[in-house]
Amino acid sequence: VDHLVAVPRRECPGRSGATRHDRTRGGARVCLELARSTAHARHGVFDFERENGQEFTIDVGYEYDTRAAARTDSIAVAISYADVAAAVHAALTSDPVALIEALAESLARAVLAFEGIDAVTVVVHKPHAPLAVPFSDVTLTIQRTRLTVVPQEPVTCVLALGGNLGDVP
Repeated sequence: VDHLVAVPRRECPGRSGATRHDRTRGGARVCLELARSTAHARHGVFDFERENGQEFTIDVGYEYDTRAAARTDSIAVAISYADVAAAVHAALTSDPVALIEALAESLARAVLAFEGIDAVTVVVHKPHAPLAVPFSDVTLTIQRTRLTVVPQEPVTCVLALGGNLGDVP
């Protein structure tokens, strides 16, 4: 990880248009950002992308309540950004996927696996994407919460229809 910054922002990941003060008791949430984590990975649609790989850069911002960590000054109650960075790196360099959309979801799931993280913004940079025209970068930005992250496996659900008022026509 090249750069770590903890900065309060007007908007937090996954909550477009709402500020931390709108959603928390006293504005206690912080957005911690892990910026420009770079790794060689083998994601892409084309065979040569999977064979040769290329550089990907990831920006991750995640939202959590920092009050206990601030009060105690103890890593035991904080969310270690080193652990989050390691999880992001592991997800980035794991099994290849064809689309950066799938990669971004995988990275979001990895961050949201940490207890206490409520929302995440993931930016995937693919500066060497194989395009026939000049460009400096291809990026995809997603914002996810625990409720909006795409599950890795299909989710089974049951929909029951009926009435509880006796005979309902």
